Amino acid sequence: MGKGGYYAVRNGRSKGVYGDWSNCEQQVKGHPGAQFKRFDTLAAANAYMSGGSSGQGSSSSSSSSSRSSYGSGSGSSSSYSRSSYGGGSRSSYSNNYSSFSHGTPSSRSNFSSNYHSAPSYSTQKNSKNYSSRSSSSYSGSNSGNYYAVKSNNPSIPDKIFNNWSECQSYTKGQRGLSFKKFDSIESSKNFISGNTDSADYGFIGSDASTFASNHRAPRSKTVRKEQIYCDGSSLNNGRGNAAAGIGVHFRNGTSKDVAAPLDGDLQTNNRAELQAAKTALDTAYSSLKAGENIDYTLHTDSEYVAKLLNDRYSSYTPEQLNLMPNSDIVKPLIKSFAQVKQYYKANPETFGSKKFEVDWVKGHNGQEGNEIADELARKGASMK
Repeated sequence: MGKGGYYAVRNGRSKGVYGDWSNCEQQVKGHPGAQFKRFDTLAAANAYMSGGSSGQGSSSSSSSSSRSSYGSGSGSSSSYSRSSYGGGSRSSYSNNYSSFSHGTPSSRSNFSSNYHSAPSYSTQKNSKNYSSRSSSSYSGSNSGNYYAVKSNNPSIPDKIFNNWSECQSYTKGQRGLSFKKFDSIESSKNFISGNTDSADYGFIGSDASTFASNHRAPRSKTVRKEQIYCDGSSLNNGRGNAAAGIGVHFRNGTSKDVAAPLDGDLQTNNRAELQAAKTALDTAYSSLKAGENIDYTLHTDSEYVAKLLNDRYSSYTPEQLNLMPNSDIVKPLIKSFAQVKQYYKANPETFGSKKFEVDWVKGHNGQEGNEIADELARKGASMK
């Protein structure tokens, strides 16, 4: 395990041990009385979940009257508030995968409720297509610092700010947003547009022309549409007897649904979510390579997976990827995503201008495809 460590949530929306801060944060941020702690080892995290009080970790708890700050290492503490959270000292693990890894000032910033006055670059989304973007412009002073917000939330447009506090205000408490600091407006726009070609072919291990020549879609076949829902589940997550599984549901029946146990000794929900997405992508890629013209859309209720694949992976260095929790799954997952994404891009005659992205859906919200994938994942976990 690299710098990420393990995050034990004793009291939150979903109790358990998480392999990264992003998923831990989703369980505790704004949750009254949240209790969570970071540990260097899974055993220590499990002991804390069982009621122990190890002093190794960075502990945190919720308080309605306090503002949170990110801990900078072992022994540091922080508290969460419903109304605000600060951009204080950065943690040693946040630079690998947290939205707050870039551009957080060293001093705390209060949130402003009037973010509409902020100078920003913005794009409006088609409510039926999250990746549809209209032309846009940027206005504001050239401070040299730009904070790009990329949205997978259809009700919130992408924006670029040149003021960190305004960026905080815009993103506070919102789901489906990723943001990052850049030193130029062009880099900020590239982050929002998702131009990842160079990074993609690095993961694939090929150049664009070779990949395109080896991945020609047949033009004589009708294009079918398929909605894939993937999910991971860990029974007794965070405990020594945890058993995890993956579920993949093909809504239109172009492939068989998958319910399978998670391989390996570390049976966490996060690893299952990552592996479920990889299994879905590998199935899609195999069908495309076999000459099936299928327009896939991949849905997941893991915000971490959606942000990783839609927004973040192209900005990580190899060293950062190697240090990430679950890097043994993350790196192959990124390759699988890049292959599907570039397959569509290499075949505009068949698929048009399709931009392949992952659609984040809210879990346990009555969406049938997601509920079926969740059931399949639980079934897979029971096979362990």
